Amino acid sequence: MKKVILTNLENGSEKEVKVGYSFATLFLNFLVPLSRKDLLGTLMILAYDLVAYVFFRDLGQVVATAIGFILLPVVYDRFYIAGLEAKGYVEKENVLEANNEIHFAA
Repeated sequence: MKKVILTNLENGSEKEVKVGYSFATLFLNFLVPLSRKDLLGTLMILAYDLVAYVFFRDLGQVVATAIGFILLPVVYDRFYIAGLEAKGYVEKENVLEANNEIHFAA
């Protein structure tokens, strides 16, 4: 998975953000933006969950929830990065995760 380091030019703080499908958001739902102190992201996911629960009943609720499980983990990381960029963060460098080669000792 690709990671991006964003740096705030005003205060020098850095945040390392993963780009791509967010398995954490898939399994933990609104707790991911809540742990990142991202109030807007938390409200976005809770609003989608509420709309899926209230307006789609029976089979429609299952379909809406499945779409949410597929769509939200893809969209949330992009949404979070866009929010950080709006707050003054800029991309410092791209960091690729180490490849998954296994090295055996001789």
